[in-house]
Amino acid sequence: MKSPFAKGFLGLFVILFFAAGYVFWRVKNPPVVGEKFSALTKEQKTQRRQDAKKLEDQVADVYDKIKDGDRAPFQIIATEQQLNTLLQDRIRTEKFVVKNLRTGLDSQKLSLQGDVPYKGLETTFTLVGNISAQNGKVLFKTESLLIGGLMEAPKSWKRKIETQVTNQLNKLLEKINVDVTKVSIEEKRLVIEGTPR
Repeated sequence: MKSPFAKGFLGLFVILFFAAGYVFWRVKNPPVVGEKFSALTKEQKTQRRQDAKKLEDQVADVYDKIKDGDRAPFQIIATEQQLNTLLQDRIRTEKFVVKNLRTGLDSQKLSLQGDVPYKGLETTFTLVGNISAQNGKVLFKTESLLIGGLMEAPKSWKRKIETQVTNQLNKLLEKINVDVTKVSIEEKRLVIEGTPR
């Protein structure tokens, strides 16, 4: 007959084994944001490219109206699929550390996810934050930055990425010379509203 100590040790060992297995599985398989463009069929890619072209046309239309002197407020609506197509199909990441970059839009949250080398391993990072309008510009505020779906990244990384995302979004909008008045995320759509300067 086993002693209570042996039973307790065996129980603890089983719990630790399953906990380690869960951690390993979570690091290797974090929750997925968006969908991988490379996994789509040729027909799906063609359809997504046509849909992404509609977003590009929408932005070009706003730009042309502003350039022609139109001072009316504008609204740009981008779907999660359009953003993912542009990120994964148009941006060449050979020069970047991040690969397979994709975005998710859920209940006022913008998520970015990609694969990065970290401490000698290829792992997934997931950045989640709020996006809003402030002083005519877009502001991205990081809520979490997870490495491998489990480990929280250092605060300095969050601040650095927060600044980079905010700057890149504003750089895109500065080209069309607008003040952003509202940014919202609803039903897998990013809505940007504003007025010409």
